[in-house]
Amino acid sequence: MTIDVRVIPRARKTEYGGERDGAFVIRLAAPPVDGAANDALIEFLSDTLKVPRRAIRIVSGERGRHKRVAIEALQWKPLLADFLIRNTAEVLTCAGPAPRRGKAQADARSIPRAVVAAHEGRIVFIGFESLLSQEVELTPGATVVDARGGAVVPGFVDPHTHVVFSGDRREELRRRSRVSPTPISPPTAAAS
Repeated sequence: MTIDVRVIPRARKTEYGGERDGAFVIRLAAPPVDGAANDALIEFLSDTLKVPRRAIRIVSGERGRHKRVAIEALQWKPLLADFLIRNTAEVLTCAGPAPRRGKAQADARSIPRAVVAAHEGRIVFIGFESLLSQEVELTPGATVVDARGGAVVPGFVDPHTHVVFSGDRREELRRRSRVSPTPISPPTAAAS
């Protein structure tokens, strides 16, 4: 598999920067000196795609900003999806493997013009719409939602609750809303 990449060396940090003119934009903290930016690109792609560094090769553009990169280890079958959201302005999602917990949730980023595909209620792909046909195969009768240029924020709503917080908490809320130096005690087992 080959991909087109546009690198921006000497960036604040190494990160994915979206898609421009059919190429992935990768911002690299490394300078374009003595192959440092190329090494940083290969390391970034290796970490992001979870493939060994030896499987990534810069085919052309080694001394420029526009590069064609071959990724030998990436040969897979398309993912199945029975639900698809397309035509987004952007998708805001956490980077890296899921589930993300604690401080790792702070690494959220926006992917412009992305799609979200799911299979049996689980997200299987978030990426550029231009890569959809290579990555995802829709099942017969799949639901396709047109986001009409809206933003999509999958997985950021956590609707669960804990037993300790169930029940009627109106009195606690009244106490919290009063302007008073009275300390608020935590809910007791009897209140829940």
